[in-house]
Amino acid sequence: KTLELAERQVKAGRIEEAIAKYKKLLAGDTPDVGIHNIIGDLYVQLGRNSEAVQSFQTIAKHYESKGFHSQALAIYKKINKIDPDDVINIVRMGDLFSSQGFTAEARREYLKAEQKLRRGNRIKELMFLYDKLIKLERDNIVYKLTLAELFRQEGFIDEAVGQLNDAAALYLGRDELGEAEKVVEQARWLKADDQRTMSNLVEILKKSNRRKYAVELVDEILQKDPGNIHFQNVLGSLYLEERQLDRAEDIFTRIVSEHPLETKARIKLGKVYAIQDRPEKAFEIFEPLMASLIKKRKEDKAVGLLGIVLSAEHLYLPALEMLAAIYKAKNHKTHLEVVNRVILEEA
Repeated sequence: KTLELAERQVKAGRIEEAIAKYKKLLAGDTPDVGIHNIIGDLYVQLGRNSEAVQSFQTIAKHYESKGFHSQALAIYKKINKIDPDDVINIVRMGDLFSSQGFTAEARREYLKAEQKLRRGNRIKELMFLYDKLIKLERDNIVYKLTLAELFRQEGFIDEAVGQLNDAAALYLGRDELGEAEKVVEQARWLKADDQRTMSNLVEILKKSNRRKYAVELVDEILQKDPGNIHFQNVLGSLYLEERQLDRAEDIFTRIVSEHPLETKARIKLGKVYAIQDRPEKAFEIFEPLMASLIKKRKEDKAVGLLGIVLSAEHLYLPALEMLAAIYKAKNHKTHLEVVNRVILEEA
């Protein structure tokens, strides 16, 4: 009865009265999508766009809660036609495109929102938007540099330095060392003592054949902070790469003796011993680590460590025997046969 009366009032042009009647039909927890849609369209006829948007938003949120993303997206598009400057609505469209795997469409909507936010100098909202863009395209350096600058403007120095280092790491991965160094210098200017920044700079110096300066840089850091395990490892690795094995051994031995659970240093020390053709020492240093890995069912990693021991010039029978035991337990018969033949020849 109410519905018929509302329809008659619409035909008669009495839109306000029709809306009042339709609203009487909105009861219960679950919104009546059809009625909200009619009310929204009637508000549009009256030019009361904000109220129309409210009705359509109710529909869109309902669709989203039910997982009907395509239907929700259609409603958000409808809202966008009514109010093309509503940034929240544009971003929501981008989110829905993203959730369905439509990366290009999501990027298009996010960049529309970006232009509007930038015109309004809405920096904090821009930061959230660029975070979404980075999640959409994790290898996009421009987005990271832009977000770093936004963080800097707002005084979020640690966050800015983090984004700059992310960008530098991407440049390093592409061997664009000049660009990487420029970005790292920006990060150093913002926060001179940041560990990740200095690590990236060491990597740049290494890759650009300036290893001497890399060693000097790490030495300077360790003079100020001698207990820094990370840079102790970095210095030891530099010596290992340069085949300055005595120095590398000294550093890694000191780390392992002071910090027995420092796995990275333990593995590097084992590599030093293997290169020195001291497989028994490498096996000894790896033994507790391998026992733990086997106990945790991570036999592949234990095999990797045994591979380091067996890379020494002379084969070490206990390492071969442990390798055979792992293959036997895993029933890898082909590998086991190969190892047993090597053991037989060595014996």
